[in-house]
Amino acid sequence: MKKKTPQKAKYPGQIEHEWLAKHPIDIAKYGGQYIAVVGRKIVAHGRDFEKVYLKAKKYGENPLFDKVPNTEIVVYGSI
Repeated sequence: MKKKTPQKAKYPGQIEHEWLAKHPIDIAKYGGQYIAVVGRKIVAHGRDFEKVYLKAKKYGENPLFDKVPNTEIVVYGSI
């Protein structure tokens, strides 16, 4: 069986967006908080965006930031 080669991003944030779309249950536990994603990992979260931003910048140049709504399930994606 062939090993899957990691796909290169076609645009900045593509890997993070795709990860968000595939993990709504993992994200839902951060309801009402800001999250920062680098690659396929949440590297920072909290209610104070500035603190989340400062922590996330330690993990990479271009973290993806989002605010998770207060809902039971968050669905990311496009139609």
